[in-house]
Parts: sequence; structure tokens; C-alpha cells
Amino acid sequence: MGNCCLLTQSGANDTSAQCECVTAVSCSEEQKSRKGSTVVSQCPPPGEGPNANKACAASGENCSRSYIQSKDLTGCCDGTVCKPNDADVLVCQAASAEEQAMARQCALVARSSRQSLTVRTLVLKSSQGDLQVPTTVAHVATLSGTKGCLSSLEITLGKDNCLLELDAEVISGKLRAKSLRGEVKDCVGFTGDRSKVLAGLLANTDTQTNDFSFTGLSCDGGNVVQDLACETGTFDFQIDATINEITFEDQHLILEGTTCASLNADCPSE
Repeated sequence: MGNCCLLTQSGANDTSAQCECVTAVSCSEEQKSRKGSTVVSQCPPPGEGPNANKACAASGENCSRSYIQSKDLTGCCDGTVCKPNDADVLVCQAASAEEQAMARQCALVARSSRQSLTVRTLVLKSSQGDLQVPTTVAHVATLSGTKGCLSSLEITLGKDNCLLELDAEVISGKLRAKSLRGEVKDCVGFTGDRSKVLAGLLANTDTQTNDFSFTGLSCDGGNVVQDLACETGTFDFQIDATINEITFEDQHLILEGTTCASLNADCPSE
């Protein structure tokens, strides 16, 4: 699943042209289903729309929401993204192609107000089988820090007896895994004794055996909800623990994509 922006118009002067960003399994198939549409990088397309003649914020210039709005800027200029500098001030900074792509993805999700997460780890190796990870993201709840960061994350994968609940938050100044809970007896690959009362049950709050990291960037979601921010990148839960009777090998459960959250929490200090 990914975000796909489609422009439908009869010509350059078509006043009824429509541009929409949607979540699609295949952007090309979505485009084929919409007569007269073309795939574009964003909506509105670059150089069009109400911001076409506005200036952008240069490298090193402030890119906080209040500054951008007060100067009537479109955002950071091409080739840069909005990130905190060493003094934790949000400024436009030169960015790699990967960072620019993440910034575009983040902005797309911010405009649509939709979560977009994909599970990249398909199997967790354990003492009770190679467990197939449920790939349905049933629930996501996040908080963003006021300086542009991820400060907490709660994710539920799957349902019923094939369910994983993972969360992370700022603990002693660092973003850490908080707990791993759920039930796995109905997950494909489970080899434990299903007749036991607690078969496949997970309940763990030991932050010393599990860890978490986020690699990515934040973007302003204020055009959807005033106190909203979004984070896009890689969400990595390291799992190395014995939970009840199930021992997990040292491995990583990874998700990629974008989440949007309330902008009212503290950032990690480490």
C-alpha cells in the first residue's frame, strides 16, 4: 500500500481539473481506472494551485509553522527539508534524495489525515515456532514532540488469538520499548501446546530485553488539525526476551510508513 496522487484534466486550461491523493496497492492500476488521469508527485502539481507564485524558505531559514505562515511561504525550498538543527531550532536543511522522498510522503499523509504503515517483518522466530506476523495494522496511536520528533507509539497488529500489541515511549530521556503483549496461538507457525490455559499468551513490560528506534523525519500536519504533526520512516522494535513460556530470538520487528499525532509531548533528550 502507498500514496498515489492523480490529476484528471482535459487540458492545461481546464478549470474543472481534479487532483486527489489516495492510498492504493498499485498506483498504475488506480490510474488506469480513472479515465483521463495522470500520476503526479503531489496535489496540486508543482507550479500549480494557490501556492504557485509564493516564495519558499531557503536553506538555514526557520521552517516552524508560525514562521512559514507569518511570511506566507510554501515551505522549504526544493532540495531541503525541515529538521531541528543542533540548537533544536526547526530550519530548512540540505537533504538527501531519500530524506526528500520521506518528506514528500509525510506531506501526502498529512494532507489526507490517514495513517500509512506497512509491516516489513513477516516472521518472528521463537521457541514455539516461526510465527507469522499479522500484517493488518488494527490500531495506531502516537504522540509527537513539539521540537519535531516521535515521543510515543502504540501499535496493534492482527486480532483475536493472533495479536501483537507493541508500544514505546520516552523513558529516562530516551525513546524505548515499553511492552509487548498479545496472543499467538492462532498465528501460522505456532507449535506450542494449545491445550494449556495460557498457550501463546504474551505479557511483557521488561524494557531491558526489548528496545525500539525510529529513523525518519517529522512534518507539519497543521493543515489538517492545528496541533498535529506526522512522522515518516522506519519504526524498529528489537525483541530479545522470554515472555511467559515463549523465548524469542534476538530479532527486529520493523514497520515503515507514516503516522500522524497530537503535537503536545516532550522529545527524547538522548
